[in-house]
Amino acid sequence: MDGAERTAGDRLRSNEKLKVGSGVMANLGTGLLAAGFGRWFLTGPDGWAVLWIVFGLTAIAAAIQLMSFLDREVANG
Repeated sequence: MDGAERTAGDRLRSNEKLKVGSGVMANLGTGLLAAGFGRWFLTGPDGWAVLWIVFGLTAIAAAIQLMSFLDREVANG
């Protein structure tokens, strides 16, 4: 099915799935980021804290990039 044959409902459903996936990735990234900074604060800088921070930032960046795959929704009127 190409873009011309997709109905508005199909586009909305696929956009909502992308938004959910992006939200989950952003929340996981935020959790890793917070855990990394918390560990850094409590135990001092170590490899695991830096690794969690880097993976958290990467997950947040991937979630933001995922939003660029949304289909255009055409408004009637």
